[in-house]
Amino acid sequence: MREKINIIEVGPRDGLQNVKEHLSVDQKIKLIQKLVSIGFHHIEAGAFVNPAKVPAMQGTDEIAHQLTPLHQKLWYLVPNLHGLKNALAQKITQIAFFTAASETFNQKNIGMGVYKSLDVIAECVEYLRDEGYTIITDFSKTPTHHREIKLRLYISTVIACPYDGPMQAKHTLDIIEKTEGLGFSQYSLGDTIGVGTPKDWKNLLDLFDERHFAKNIFAMHCHDTYATALSNVAYGLTRGIRSFDSSIGGLGGCPYAPGAGGNLATEDLVYFLENEGFDTGINLANLKDVFDISRTGNLCNNSKVFKTFKS
Repeated sequence: MREKINIIEVGPRDGLQNVKEHLSVDQKIKLIQKLVSIGFHHIEAGAFVNPAKVPAMQGTDEIAHQLTPLHQKLWYLVPNLHGLKNALAQKITQIAFFTAASETFNQKNIGMGVYKSLDVIAECVEYLRDEGYTIITDFSKTPTHHREIKLRLYISTVIACPYDGPMQAKHTLDIIEKTEGLGFSQYSLGDTIGVGTPKDWKNLLDLFDERHFAKNIFAMHCHDTYATALSNVAYGLTRGIRSFDSSIGGLGGCPYAPGAGGNLATEDLVYFLENEGFDTGINLANLKDVFDISRTGNLCNNSKVFKTFKS
């Protein structure tokens, strides 16, 4: 049997929140349903954030309400306790939090320093425990009830920051050590501005206990600014990484990361992994049809694979 790879499709959240064209709630729902229909088991569906600050995420509560039967496949980002309570009101079961290795990036992105953001996250987890929720710490297990919650933590700028420059790997390790008791099922390690090479990832991954890799506790989140994303994925595979974030059509980027390119395109990642002998559960022929005006409006698919299909 081919070894299974987890692809966390971030297009409907991370991919959409930094594009000029804002999709309607109906379009986003149809997009998510399409992604589920072609085999994705992990999809970022939205963010319970202030829509005045992130207009692209407006309607996340309605999306969560209408897609309740799919909660076991969907992830939602929450920034604080207020967002968490709104998410729980929709009975979601998979929650992502966010921080960054860079102090300056964190301040510009979410208006607080790294350690303050960790305090906010800890407050949210404490609330879940006080309210009697069961936190699932194994990424491979699926919540079976709305009182079971699985948590994921994004750590951005693990390789470099657009403001602070190259990041020392120990900053990321420090965050992981400070949060390891909170019950995260997985940490998504983000090369936010896409400058990393396999050497940079080696410097980072060398700091981690090798036992963690077998538990699928780390995912790599690569941007393709300098066309090194797949090289980094290939290196991650040699280290035992079996989860990767990507975005349909390469949608994404970051408003607080000047010069950053889009996310690694899911189409390109699937093509690479399948041809390397891994099982993604995704059929490329179906994936190429995701972009449609009814689901993605006038947004363009910039993956290399899609361009090949078109020709």
